[in-house]
Amino acid sequence: MQKILTPSMTSQIIKENVAGIITEIGGTTSHSAILARALEIPAVLSVPNITSLVKDKDTAIVDGTEGNIHINPDGDILSLYIRNGKILSANRKS
Repeated sequence: MQKILTPSMTSQIIKENVAGIITEIGGTTSHSAILARALEIPAVLSVPNITSLVKDKDTAIVDGTEGNIHINPDGDILSLYIRNGKILSANRKS
């Protein structure tokens, strides 16, 4: 999670270490969004105040397909994503 993710920062991402990207600034056609898609990393950009809302150790679901994020999702939301096979990166290295 970053306020802004520059293309140079995105190009240095090690895919196995990143489960998703959330930023306050950016859009679906930004260079960072395009690079994230190429790396097959779910990303949701332009989320107001996300860096002040999410704390260290919070759990997040980043649904790049629908453009949704769920911070500390309840059991129902988590179950929905697991049932639909959308939890793809929970076991990536941190």
